[in-house]
Amino acid sequence: VLARLLDPADFGLMALVMVVLAFVQSYADLGLSQALIARGSVAPRRFAAFYWLNVISGCGLFTAVCVFSPVLAHLLGNPALAPLLPWAGASLLILPLGQGFQTLLQKELHFKPIAMAEMAGSVAGVSVAIATAAAGAGVYALIWGQLANAMVRTVPIAVRGWQDHAPLSRFSWRDLHGDLRFGVFQMGERTLALINTRIDQLLVGALLGVEALGYYHLAWQMTLQPLARLNPVVMRVAFPLFARIQGDRRRLQ
Repeated sequence: VLARLLDPADFGLMALVMVVLAFVQSYADLGLSQALIARGSVAPRRFAAFYWLNVISGCGLFTAVCVFSPVLAHLLGNPALAPLLPWAGASLLILPLGQGFQTLLQKELHFKPIAMAEMAGSVAGVSVAIATAAAGAGVYALIWGQLANAMVRTVPIAVRGWQDHAPLSRFSWRDLHGDLRFGVFQMGERTLALINTRIDQLLVGALLGVEALGYYHLAWQMTLQPLARLNPVVMRVAFPLFARIQGDRRRLQ
């Protein structure tokens, strides 16, 4: 439906926006989400430090995106990106509000609330995108859809989290000291994975333009995205499972 309502160039611009946000969001938690899942029990002070670090990091990264959006647009060779990046970057303020609680749910293998929230977010995102595209919003329809998705899938996780695991207001960054080294390796792995999966879009956008990138992105979504979506789901389940039995060599075998 969206392909009929929007121009290919709109999808190309959004693809570039999502590449930038993918890199920025990969550093939002400093790789500590995986550390909380893998490394022992989560004490209240440790979780509080992790949660508030996520929120502060999201605010800082959003500010950086707003300040440097003209520079990023210039580097990517498309001035039209400059006003789009701050709007899309608003998700950096929304997602951290639920990220910590989602990490706890993953650690405890409670995947149903996450799946329900993500399903509702996807429906809301597509609905908002179609409605605003039909109203003539252009590429901004895709951004409003992304923000609606982020909001709808974050709110139920955050509300439940504050009821069950409200983070302490007093904490120390030292509570995360043992997790930081683990997080550095996670950020390195994420960076390499993003380069591997997104470099093609950057090259198409830079060499052939956003209209060609729009066609390429639509084709990519129809052919490769199902596999790209499956792998994170498998990893989301497998990682906490292996973390639980990491000290049991017999079960690992």
